[in-house]
Amino acid sequence: MLKTSESGRRPLRLPLRTLAVSVLLCLTVSLSHAQDSAPVVSQQQESASAEGDQPDFNSGRDPTNLPPTYGFIVSQAKFANGDRLRDVSLRAIHKFGRDYVAATIPILDFVPGTPSGTYATGLGDILVEGLHVFPNLSERAVHGLGLSIQLDTSSQSQLGSSTTVLEPFYALSYYEEKAVQLVFQARYLRDIGAGFATPITDTVLLSPFAIFERPGNWYAQVKFNNFIDLTSAPNTFTSEVGIGNVIAGHYNVGFFYEFPLNHDSRVFNVQARFTLNLLYQF
Repeated sequence: MLKTSESGRRPLRLPLRTLAVSVLLCLTVSLSHAQDSAPVVSQQQESASAEGDQPDFNSGRDPTNLPPTYGFIVSQAKFANGDRLRDVSLRAIHKFGRDYVAATIPILDFVPGTPSGTYATGLGDILVEGLHVFPNLSERAVHGLGLSIQLDTSSQSQLGSSTTVLEPFYALSYYEEKAVQLVFQARYLRDIGAGFATPITDTVLLSPFAIFERPGNWYAQVKFNNFIDLTSAPNTFTSEVGIGNVIAGHYNVGFFYEFPLNHDSRVFNVQARFTLNLLYQF
């Protein structure tokens, strides 16, 4: 005999097939409601998520986006006549919004390539430069116009150009993607205070290069320099490759090697230049 409920009604019995269909309908409605209430991820959010996996640090190599910096630059150059020039420079960069002003103060050691040459050690020509960054050309393109002034401050003739040099320059940076930057820089070099025996020179320097940023705050650079002498031939060509790391987001350690690309460049420009950057970025 079946027991009844407190209301006197018999408990409801459903066929097994009907019960299964009812449960299936409930699950279907619940899943459909959950999908409708889930947040919709847009393509922009997906792109941002994908970009979030890319490196996000400042390599200090893009001339349109230099961070405030203090540190040292150590280099050694060898020339075709056997002369060597060693350099330890203090480097400082101050930011004013998107613009910046920088100063480089070199202490040089000149080693002559011949026994008759004269050794020299002391202050070189101080370099002061500034860049004004214009409004962006596009979401990926940034450009700016700057001016470098190389002051005639060398303590000995072997350590400087014996003149003041003006270098107006233009820089354009294009972000191919977050981890790759294509940069073009054009400089015009003009002596404005040449000595009696120093000819005034006019040179245009064209420098396209690429910066590659990788996970772990690693970066690499490949650069091409074309020195166009507007007063006399030949033009010279050099290339520069480098690699570095921004340790803990602040300590920028980079090593760079510049070398000539043809015979004229080796004779009139440089045989080899090694540079080590030891910089602190804010």
